[in-house]
Amino acid sequence: MGPGDANWRCLCGNENYPTRTTCNMRGCRLPRIQGDVTFQGAAAPGAPAFRGVAAPPAPAPRASRPPPMGSWKCVCGNVNFPKRDTCNKNNCGNTRLTSEVVDAEILKLNMAAAAAALEFDEASRLKRELEALEMGQRYAPY
Repeated sequence: MGPGDANWRCLCGNENYPTRTTCNMRGCRLPRIQGDVTFQGAAAPGAPAFRGVAAPPAPAPRASRPPPMGSWKCVCGNVNFPKRDTCNKNNCGNTRLTSEVVDAEILKLNMAAAAAALEFDEASRLKRELEALEMGQRYAPY
């Protein structure tokens, strides 16, 4: 059969009969020599060791897709699909209208701050130009 006559546990957590040479868990299928955490065999050269055996390969990361067109972001940060009028995050319950009003207020504040910054920049430019004229020089912005 194999080392010992008892069932063997794979790295994925599945318990296998002693007659199996590979793990029978769907998606695992590690050979017993690699996956048997009860067997103190040697790991493959260069493989990271886990209780004397090679660790299973890491799962591939899932590719994230962008949300559908028309999705909206709630004030809590959750992105909701276009068909929803209420946020679906637990304990939130904000409506799309609430989020749009908050977004509009934030946009207005940002626009006001940008306008104030532009006015300050323009006033500074005019002041430098006036100082240059008073000194009899031509104003060069750069």
